[in-house]
Amino acid sequence: TGNNTVGGLAGRNDARGTVRNVTISGNTVGDSQVGGVVGFNVGSIQGSTVSVSVDGADGVGGVVGNNLPEATVRDVTASNSVSGSKNVGGVVGFNDGTITASSAGGELSGSDQVGGLVGFNLGTIQRAQASVDVTANGTGGDDVGGLIGDNDGNLRNATASGNVSGTEDVGGLAGDNDGTVRNATASGSVTGTDFATGGLVGDNDGGTIRNATASGSVTGTDVVGGLV
Repeated sequence: TGNNTVGGLAGRNDARGTVRNVTISGNTVGDSQVGGVVGFNVGSIQGSTVSVSVDGADGVGGVVGNNLPEATVRDVTASNSVSGSKNVGGVVGFNDGTITASSAGGELSGSDQVGGLVGFNLGTIQRAQASVDVTANGTGGDDVGGLIGDNDGNLRNATASGNVSGTEDVGGLAGDNDGTVRNATASGSVTGTDFATGGLVGDNDGGTIRNATASGSVTGTDVVGGLV
């Protein structure tokens, strides 16, 4: 328990730091940059299993709160209960680095930029899975996705199967997409109560989508699509 940069193992993992083959369980509570393993990651996290309850406000992740451009998360399995306000993800809250061959399960709630795997993505995500029920609560409820809340980076070879509910820009895979999505599937049910609800992506805002499918039920109000 702390305020900023809080992790179940370490608050900060620096550029030359490596966390490998750890198993973590328990509760992690903070305000910003809060992670089940590391709050602020500049290094590498590999081959780990995480089963934690994480609660924070901004930059809240089941494994990492804030993953920087040079940082990597690889071969990580997370089954968590994660709650926060903004930039909330089952594995990483805010990602500007690389996430590879990782998966998330459990349940997650937040307000804005909320995703089963990553809340806000500026980096690269590949070979990822999320089976997380994602719920947007409180004020906001924008950019809510089964895998990524807001994707401004690159996503490929990914699946999302959890149910998703939110207000605006709500999608089975990503709530808002300004980046690239390739080889992706979404199969959970999606519910949006305001604008832009899609089986795969809620709002494809200048992004690129290739080789993608969605099969879940979609319920919305304005601008509703089976895929986008």
